[in-house]
Amino acid sequence: MKKIISVLLSAVIAVSSTTVSMAAVKFSDINNVPWEGAKNYMVKVAELGLMVGQENGNGTSLFRAKDKVTYCETVQLAYNILKNEGKAEVSQETKAKWKSVMSGYKIPEWAHEAVSYALENQIISITDLSGFMTTKGANNNATREDVAVIFGRALSAEYDIKNNPVLTFADKDKILSSSVPYVNLLSELNILVGDDDKNFNPKNLINRAEMAVVTTKTYSVVSGEKINTDVTSVTGTINYMTSEKIIVNLEKGGTEVYPLAKNANILLNNKAVAINNITKTIDNGITVNVVLKFSNGTVTEVLAEGLENTVQGTITKISSREVTIKRTKGSTKSYSFANNILVKYDGENSRISRIIDAFDDSTELYVTAKLDEYSDIDEMIVNVSQLGGSVKGFLKKVTDDKIVVAISDTDSETYYIDTEPIVTYQGDEITYSKLVSKFESGTAFTATVYLNSSKTVSKIEAKMEDNDTGVVTNLTDTYITIFTSAGVSRKCLLSKDVDIKFYGGSTESVSYLKSVYETGKTEVTLTFNRKDEVIKVLVDLDQKKYNRISGEIEQMDKDSMKVGKKTVYSSENTVVNIDESESTWATLYNALQSGESYDVKVTFADDIARNVVAELTGAEGKVQDIKYGEITLNTNTGIKTYELAKDEDLKIRIDGGKTSYDFREFYSLWYGSKNNYSVILTIDKGVVVRINATTL
Repeated sequence: MKKIISVLLSAVIAVSSTTVSMAAVKFSDINNVPWEGAKNYMVKVAELGLMVGQENGNGTSLFRAKDKVTYCETVQLAYNILKNEGKAEVSQETKAKWKSVMSGYKIPEWAHEAVSYALENQIISITDLSGFMTTKGANNNATREDVAVIFGRALSAEYDIKNNPVLTFADKDKILSSSVPYVNLLSELNILVGDDDKNFNPKNLINRAEMAVVTTKTYSVVSGEKINTDVTSVTGTINYMTSEKIIVNLEKGGTEVYPLAKNANILLNNKAVAINNITKTIDNGITVNVVLKFSNGTVTEVLAEGLENTVQGTITKISSREVTIKRTKGSTKSYSFANNILVKYDGENSRISRIIDAFDDSTELYVTAKLDEYSDIDEMIVNVSQLGGSVKGFLKKVTDDKIVVAISDTDSETYYIDTEPIVTYQGDEITYSKLVSKFESGTAFTATVYLNSSKTVSKIEAKMEDNDTGVVTNLTDTYITIFTSAGVSRKCLLSKDVDIKFYGGSTESVSYLKSVYETGKTEVTLTFNRKDEVIKVLVDLDQKKYNRISGEIEQMDKDSMKVGKKTVYSSENTVVNIDESESTWATLYNALQSGESYDVKVTFADDIARNVVAELTGAEGKVQDIKYGEITLNTNTGIKTYELAKDEDLKIRIDGGKTSYDFREFYSLWYGSKNNYSVILTIDKGVVVRINATTL
């Protein structure tokens, strides 16, 4: 491709938080466009080097698609296209000829060459210059009609201009007769056309998105090069997806966000599935490869491949009945073993007891587990985790002889550097010393680190990352844990006066965010103070659609719950927490059937429960056993044990009497006197604070 002179057009607009890149230039405001199809032209015109935007200093640029374009910028763009195709040249004599005119009309110096050429070749006139600048020297913005005239005259050397063409635009009467031939030319060449209502809108100021279209198409006409602005497909692995967007780790490097069509065709292993089938697979630690198909910049087809009903990660706890796995994505979950489980250890058939022994010996164990229809593990393949291969994470330290890689919020690994490792940064090869310099200057980045047989670093693929933005994987009153687009799980301390701010909404409390956030889906941006505490959480969630109710559960079945006078319904996306632990709707339902009672805080939208936070407040049943500090009941659904409060905080009444008994007295009556009791327990913050007993 011929070398194109870049033009930097300046303006000021608000910037969106999502970065999408389809070419070498990353625009941080790619989603702030007047229409969806503009994105492809913005990317293409930047690729051509004609409108490259303004650099942010962090590897991204601002395009400012909705900003207006000035007359000087319009002339500069038309001139650049002609010049770089060898069809325009300005001599020193021509510049000198028009120098006084430039000064008189306050034309900015960067535009002198282009405006001189336009004056010399009658693309514009001196009279036109009076509209280029204000009396105070500020640039005036160009109308669509004037852009058509400037570009039309620039093309007149190559194309015949019709004297009296007939326009078909609905608002053709608003176009000056002198402008009609040029509007007609650009319309016939499909460079500048009308809107959906067949209006040309001649007096409207042209914006940078529209100018990207005009510039790209004019370049194609002048150069003869066929320009394809459609991004038809993208290949990579799915980082995460929601009903509105999909986040992809691109095969060629980088992580991008793409809008997802409402009626997108979503396939997993050649089967049509719901989005949660894919997110569940990702949450299980499985890499999901994907090919995306686009239409007008929006994803219309998702072709995904990945192991279903499979969990991958490292073992954090194991017994003869269940195993707890820290999944590759960072979250931890426990799974029960099926009756006839198949176990393999380092390639050989084995037993669970052998895995327990290896775990007790502090061996780090990597597991791939297959789940049955009940989500129990029926096949478990275990291997000893070893250094070697590659590791991905956030670079915490980079020195001349070693690097420290944070592979999670709590785990870091140190690797020593080989003599001359291969290093790439943002896809470009650099020296290792340059990477050290970037780190020392304050640049934060993530990397894939490759190790040789000596376990030293032989290759580093580094990229700059925003490690303060990600999806929430866990939230307490004290900490927030996010999974960043860099693939790093980051646990951050919340300051005591942290602000929880919703896009377009109000400031809320941490407890409110806990009630509405979706694990692994709700995106946030964190702001830190000097103590590395989170002082602000900006939440990408529309809070206006949520309502809240609280109180005791009066009635519940397998898909609905009544609190007060309000009935809400469950869905596959309903998040349930019982006593600050992740749980399920079914577990809460079964607990109520056993005789337990709960207070709940429910966040819902359209009568569908989004988040249920339940606190155990009571239980009832027959006394099965009493030990110091706990009581075991025989309930409607089985045996359950509850923790007792300390003696001074525990009140015990028997048969409705007013006499209070302490633990020892109650124990003596039950054990020594062989009295049987049915009891109603009052529970506060997880412990029994009152027992009302009835003698049987």
